[in-house]
Amino acid sequence: MTNKKSFFNYLTPEQIQKKVDFINFYIGATNNASASLVDPNSNVSEKNMGTLKEEMYKFENIQVSRKIIKDKITEMFGDDLADQYEEDIESHLLYCHDETLAAFLPYCASVTMYPFLLNGTKCLGGTSKAPKNLQSFCGSFVNLVYQLATNWAGATATVEFLMYFDYFARKQYGDNYLSVARDRIAQELQGVVYALNQPAAARGK
Repeated sequence: MTNKKSFFNYLTPEQIQKKVDFINFYIGATNNASASLVDPNSNVSEKNMGTLKEEMYKFENIQVSRKIIKDKITEMFGDDLADQYEEDIESHLLYCHDETLAAFLPYCASVTMYPFLLNGTKCLGGTSKAPKNLQSFCGSFVNLVYQLATNWAGATATVEFLMYFDYFARKQYGDNYLSVARDRIAQELQGVVYALNQPAAARGK
């Protein structure tokens, strides 16, 4: 039986100090892009504890991810190509999207929202039931996106959102909802936009 403690990776005092120094550097940085050591092109400008937590170990995660991919290339094609892969990344001949997670997660995804309309987020381990009105649709939609986004490294596309938003708006306010409930419609849309633009602690994005 494997001793789980054998996987503990104790940092040296120097490595610990580097992490402490990085935390102080990150706190003093203008934004997440200027503070990031390996991912200054990330789609995040604001910084908080969630983004700090993710940034702290990106450099180590890149090394682990690269090792996993290199081992797979070796298994399939041999050592020469595996070494060439690493050399091409180091020389920037190859660009690996979000290499911190390349070996663990897909990059981007587009999803259908139809199962969400029927069952809510329970099929993903969430607690939201199927939406019944515009307010529950918008609130549950935000939860859905955050649940989905934890499963890949890049963007989440939900191209049906406006179509289903229109359905619930018509159901609740009638076909002329932009005339009879313009302020409430705007408020619901703004709520979704603002919620989705908050940095997510679970993703650091």
